[in-house]
Amino acid sequence: MSTSQVNDLACCFCQKIYSTKFNVNKHKKICKKNPENNLEQKKIIEQQSEELLKKDEEIEFLKTLLLSFTNNSQKGETNINNTKNQIIVNNNNFSLSDIVSTLEPIDFSEIANSINSFTIKYIDEGHEGFAKFLCNHPCKEKFITTDHNRSVISYKTSENVIIKDPQAQMLLNRSLKENAEELLARLDQRKEYLNEKLDSSLSELDNIEIDKEQKKIDSINSLRNNIKKVLKNEIILNKPAVEVIKKNGLKNYQYIFQNSLKSLENDINE
Repeated sequence: MSTSQVNDLACCFCQKIYSTKFNVNKHKKICKKNPENNLEQKKIIEQQSEELLKKDEEIEFLKTLLLSFTNNSQKGETNINNTKNQIIVNNNNFSLSDIVSTLEPIDFSEIANSINSFTIKYIDEGHEGFAKFLCNHPCKEKFITTDHNRSVISYKTSENVIIKDPQAQMLLNRSLKENAEELLARLDQRKEYLNEKLDSSLSELDNIEIDKEQKKIDSINSLRNNIKKVLKNEIILNKPAVEVIKKNGLKNYQYIFQNSLKSLENDINE
């Protein structure tokens, strides 16, 4: 009997040889080494197949979502809306809590630890500069914009409570109120320096330079006045500051999906 004939009469799973192909095929259906006859192994294979399929679908969805988001961001538009704790993008639902839960929490009590980073480049821009300080330091990549049209941002507190914050009012006002003393001291110090600079160099500066320095002082005064209003429990809404927060929230949103996409691809490759 030739080698090929022997192979035809052998079980490909256990290598046991039979007299006819009919008997070989009959044996394969009960062979213990046949994975299809092992129910537990079959169950594991099916489960792994389902997980791989799900990850493939998630990757394709995230690719589509990221492409759409990038294109709309370049146009200054977005299709992100927030309805009943669901983020709806291109008719696909993503749980708001699932996305925000991946963020590092914002701990308002720790913002004071970053106050030394509130330098003159932020101080000179007043309220807008304070928003940039929050985005670049204590709250960096810790919030996302979930409703572009209404300027709603979402984030997680240190108590793992998810906050939906329209116009970033809570983030901006609470940060100002809880750090008012240190902020006012820094603003007053910078204002004093700018006033002295103008007084001593007024005759040496042209109108453009004078206007530039005066604009800084005006921005500082505006933020000082807003801090004092916040201390009286008034709600302050500064549109330039809100715009800064909103744009950073959109960047953070895109960053999260890029990381999610990489993570899923790494899982597939492992």
